[in-house]
Amino acid sequence: MPEVAREDPLIQARPAAAALVTAGCGGSDDPAGPDGGGGDNTFTATIDGQAWASDTNLIGVSGSASPTRPGTLTLSGYQSSSGRAITLSLSFFIGPATQPLGVNVGTTPGGVGTVMVSTDSWLTPLSGAAGFVTLSARTDERIAGTFHFTADALAGAVPATRSVTAGAFDITIDAGLPPLPTGVGSTAVATVGGAPWYAATIVGFMPAAGVFSPGPTTPPTRSRSRRRSPSRPATRTVSRRR
Repeated sequence: MPEVAREDPLIQARPAAAALVTAGCGGSDDPAGPDGGGGDNTFTATIDGQAWASDTNLIGVSGSASPTRPGTLTLSGYQSSSGRAITLSLSFFIGPATQPLGVNVGTTPGGVGTVMVSTDSWLTPLSGAAGFVTLSARTDERIAGTFHFTADALAGAVPATRSVTAGAFDITIDAGLPPLPTGVGSTAVATVGGAPWYAATIVGFMPAAGVFSPGPTTPPTRSRSRRRSPSRPATRTVSRRR
């Protein structure tokens, strides 16, 4: 089977979060987002039970219109008083919708969430079940919605997880947001044991035959067993000399 390149959401999330810390330390007074936005932009949440709100001038929106990640948006916010930052990397949103967090932004509608405190990072695992983001508005100039997620520590950060609840954002960029996606991505959804299940990433092979493979999700939802053919007794031929 030929190898298929997979997008790594870590590549998408970590540079944006690191840039937030740099911006926070520099105390930039630039308007939010590319080419400026309104002064009423908001990006808020509760991190491990503590209220968090990004400094208005440190709310940013960046995007990618590359073929591998159509319409990807990264929303970022930094609270200078606490040194805490949140980023959301989202893809394949063509309008209001609810999609899972903890999925591959290169293949699947939804995205990943990141928390940064100083130089420590927490990232949503590729589980398809780390949280959800709901967009209530997605126009050429405005994006708004709510979110929640649980992120796992990277590189031994403490604590092992960060819980982000009651998240909300409402951001307007007067010069316009990055382009809307031209595709809708790929999804695999099921109900397992009465609970919803979402594939975290989808890898295609033999596209002409319409064959695809859901990527890894945690926890595992099914197992495979192989049946062995009944064993046959060994036989041998004996020849006798006369």
